[in-house]
Amino acid sequence: MSAFSWAQAVRQGPAHEAMSIPCQDALSVRASAGRDGRPWIVAALADGAGSASHSEHGSQYITECFTSFVCEALSEFEIETEADLEDLVSRGVMLVRDALFKVADSNARAINDYATTLLVCVSNAERCAFGQIGDGAIVIGAGGARKVVFRPQRGAFVNETAFLTNAAAQDDIQVLVLDAAPDSIVMFSDGLEDLLVSPKDFAVHPPLFAFLDAAFAEREADGVVEELSDRLAQMLASNAVTSRSDDDTSILAIHLEDKP
Repeated sequence: MSAFSWAQAVRQGPAHEAMSIPCQDALSVRASAGRDGRPWIVAALADGAGSASHSEHGSQYITECFTSFVCEALSEFEIETEADLEDLVSRGVMLVRDALFKVADSNARAINDYATTLLVCVSNAERCAFGQIGDGAIVIGAGGARKVVFRPQRGAFVNETAFLTNAAAQDDIQVLVLDAAPDSIVMFSDGLEDLLVSPKDFAVHPPLFAFLDAAFAEREADGVVEELSDRLAQMLASNAVTSRSDDDTSILAIHLEDKP
């Protein structure tokens, strides 16, 4: 039986705090059993557009909707191949997009009012799938090596990116399936990008990831590691972060073990 542990933190950025703008980052993570009884972990992280009036609702809605949909699908359907897993992630992303359009319609608002990025992960002990539209990054670690899964999507101008709500979203979605699960997965919004990866070549800066590996090794139980989550929250509030990024910040770190 594989086990999953995770830690998470979300913080309103100094700029939004000064202007009384709600935090527009959101995340959701769930551990769930598949139809065959094998455990899975499902995660989603989103960063609402700063210029969108209701993006905090969009990011919160799609992260919760994605993890709920995927966990339900895993309990009902066998995921036997990499193609099955890729299809699940792709369908899940488009389903939450469609659901968000319905939310906009029901509130008589333009869909761009809910503009948001989306990063997702679905993994068991044997294989793992990732999806991303927009900026932010997913870093995976295995055997001491770490790499960024997708290059963050950037536009022609600073702070311009792709959003799930864009007309071209289906073409912009990136999906990758690995035939072996990594040791660790770290997802974070663009407020932490330049602090954790090189903006030139997307090489990973090691210190935080090494700290996370050591912290997970000392945990006393599986599931959410509250003490580590508190440490991450303190990090997001620290001068080391806020002096270099005034954006909202969010991070989700997942540790996988007992892989076959």
